[in-house]
Amino acid sequence: MRKSWSRLPRVFGDALLDLLFPAPATCPLCGYIFKHTPQGRFFVPKLCERCEQGIVEHTNGVCRTCGRSGQGGLCGECARTPHLFLEARSFGRYAGTLELALKGLKYQGDRRFVRILGEWLSEAYTRHFGHARDHLIVPIPMHPVKQTRRGFNQAEDLSAYLVNKLRLPTAHVLEKIVLSESQTVHSREERIASLRGAFALSHSNQLAYNRRALRLYKECATKTMATRTKGHRTGLSMRRYSTQSLAERLVRGQSILLIDDVLTTGGTADACAEVLYQAGAVSVNVLTVAR
Repeated sequence: MRKSWSRLPRVFGDALLDLLFPAPATCPLCGYIFKHTPQGRFFVPKLCERCEQGIVEHTNGVCRTCGRSGQGGLCGECARTPHLFLEARSFGRYAGTLELALKGLKYQGDRRFVRILGEWLSEAYTRHFGHARDHLIVPIPMHPVKQTRRGFNQAEDLSAYLVNKLRLPTAHVLEKIVLSESQTVHSREERIASLRGAFALSHSNQLAYNRRALRLYKECATKTMATRTKGHRTGLSMRRYSTQSLAERLVRGQSILLIDDVLTTGGTADACAEVLYQAGAVSVNVLTVAR
């Protein structure tokens, strides 16, 4: 405790210096200096106009299932092998500025990109899912070993930004139980095979969720019980319901929206969707920053 208290004057001092004598802000990608914009913990990071021009947004003309750009209707891959999730949507194409920004967060650990990418993710949510508040937001988990190695899970960070900005219900109900290698160079079939059984529903009662997720659960439970007849069957269903894990209770009967940074083949999202459907979810959609 003494050590933590001893750091407070330094933290306040650094914050005061940022406020009184801010350095000029720079573009996280190219280093362009914004002459009249200060940087620091009190100011919002942003990209320069030149870097923003390198973004190709997904507005229309995408595959109605996987969200692949330039397809429209149903792409050939989805026609050959249907996905388990219903729809996948994203902010833009995984190229140029979007690709560099995501790599800057994932591999360089530049935390300025969390807010930038989070804003794009929020815009994609509003664009593709309107102002609905009936989705339970679930970030795609990372294996504990890999997350410890990296120091963070970018899907959780982006999900947290989206949830806080738009006031959405969220619960971290999934866990990755198999440590697999990077899937970016694998085909969809190879990825599906390698990810089979890699995810599971969390059986911990200490999982993270917010009050809005609890409210969704209560509303769903109330509707379920309202459709049941009174008598001994109601009592049996309540006892069976009470033996479920917290994750199962939060997922059952809900529309799930999986959050990740980028969608490539969709194998990871399919593996997570399978677990969620088995737990009683009624639908699973996917939202990512890039596709």
